[in-house]
Amino acid sequence: MDLRTFLEIETAKPFAWGETDCCAMADRWVSLRAGFSPLDLYGRRHRCRADAIAWIDDDARNLARAVFAVMQHADLRRTRNPQPGDVGLVRIRNKLVMTICSGRLWIGRDVNGFMAASSNGLARAWRVPCREQ
Repeated sequence: MDLRTFLEIETAKPFAWGETDCCAMADRWVSLRAGFSPLDLYGRRHRCRADAIAWIDDDARNLARAVFAVMQHADLRRTRNPQPGDVGLVRIRNKLVMTICSGRLWIGRDVNGFMAASSNGLARAWRVPCREQ
């Protein structure tokens, strides 16, 4: 599935913690593109808002630490030259959001819906390998 189709499907889904939040959406994209789930490899998955809060304690630094740990465990490599399909943490509306690079924009979501941002707020990005089809 290409990125555009993936994002079109995702926009039709209502927000649900552990299913369609920013980290779950990025994890689903990595699963489709690379063939593995970083969250499953890490062995910890949030199922609801309480799980997410327990993991990050509503603190952006903790979200960053959690994402860094998951990405390292999944052996996803940091990139300074993100390409469409890569994932990253971007500061949007004064908060960190796990996003997917669509080319010029980074796409993420929160309880208020989808959002897009330029790379100006990019904190870190990871290359998502494309498995052989």
